[in-house]
Amino acid sequence: MPGKDEPIWMHLSADGEWESGMRARLQVRDFAPLYTDEPPSFGGQDSAPNPMELLLAALNGCLAVMIQVIAREKGVQVREVRFHAEGDLDLRGAMGDPSVPPYFRTVRERVQIATSASEEQIRALQEEVQRRCPVYTLLTSAGVNMQSEWTVVAPVADPA
Repeated sequence: MPGKDEPIWMHLSADGEWESGMRARLQVRDFAPLYTDEPPSFGGQDSAPNPMELLLAALNGCLAVMIQVIAREKGVQVREVRFHAEGDLDLRGAMGDPSVPPYFRTVRERVQIATSASEEQIRALQEEVQRRCPVYTLLTSAGVNMQSEWTVVAPVADPA
């Protein structure tokens, strides 16, 4: 096992192939292929999510993982989590305007957690998740304005 200060590398990869128009077929490990496309307003056929929508989905997935990991570390019981992410980008950047960043300027994420944990425990969980979530920190490192709204709801009792 590596020492505390030694990297623990995880190698990830994905393959892709352009199909036609704006559509691409993407492959990760042995999973079913993923596809990307663009809406007609950007030259596509709207047959699949666009890559930036997949980035928002990746943010939701990464938050889900990190909430579970960190909640377990902190002894916080989480019954259910729901996510919503949306972002704004100026298409002029992708269309070639060098003065406009081609990525999201703002991303708004909403997390709704069903738990009996205190508000203080959930705020601590949120801070640690946002510090350690790879997709969240990648976006903040790019200068994306991240707006987060975490809401706690009471867990539904298990049926007897």
